[in-house]
Amino acid sequence: MANETPNIVIGRLPIYLRELTRMVNDEGKATTSSHELGQRLGISSAQIRK
Repeated sequence: MANETPNIVIGRLPIYLRELTRMVNDEGKATTSSHELGQRLGISSAQIRK
């Protein structure tokens, strides 16, 4: 049986996409790190990477 992605993880993806889109459009950023994204969202970098 294939591993399924938990719904909680899928639910976080739009939050990440929204912030990443804002970073590109408003700040012109082309790259970031899980640490920076986590700081902006108030989430640990480990949680971002999961």
